[in-house]
Amino acid sequence: MLAGLTVVSDRACPPAAADCTGPHYWETFAAVPLPADATTGRELSTLIEREDIAAVCSADHLAQRSRNPARTTGWRIQA
Repeated sequence: MLAGLTVVSDRACPPAAADCTGPHYWETFAAVPLPADATTGRELSTLIEREDIAAVCSADHLAQRSRNPARTTGWRIQA
């Protein structure tokens, strides 16, 4: 069952639960409240350009939360 994050016209459709025995194409490694001035209505794809959000969505942050940081290097990261 594919149940990853889908973005249509810059609007996110939340993922559903999926069986963990198969390959993972999308993985959530951090969840934080958005800053009050961050809008998601029309510019979801540009959130990663914000310094505060990029810091949370960084390779360093991913490595800190990974069971095996060597297996999560080189991942494409999106906010």
